Amino acid sequence: MGSVAWEEVRRKGTPLHVPVVHTSLRVHATQILDPEKAVQAAADILGEVIVFSVGVGAVIFEVQRSARSEARKEEARRQEIEAISDRIKSLEEAFDNFLKGQQSSSTWLPFKQAQSQKPEKA
Repeated sequence: MGSVAWEEVRRKGTPLHVPVVHTSLRVHATQILDPEKAVQAAADILGEVIVFSVGVGAVIFEVQRSARSEARKEEARRQEIEAISDRIKSLEEAFDNFLKGQQSSSTWLPFKQAQSQKPEKA
């Protein structure tokens, strides 16, 4: 790789070779690729692009699958929390009703009523 004058670069053109590197007053050109080497390089690049694309596709698929799975789990948790909340509300209502019924009776706890109704042994 030697330095070349601008006229030589213009005359030869730049087909099928690596870009020219410009440094200060010199122009360095790389060797021109043979058509066979150019085709081989293109095939290698195409193969790498295909492999990279398949890898990226697999990663995207896994991320979306994981997101869907996480959304299903979150929905199940939300439904479970809602069911527990409903159960707590119904228990609170039942307890309030129980307390209202106990305020009208003479004893406060139901097991005391059951004990007072048992017959005594003689």
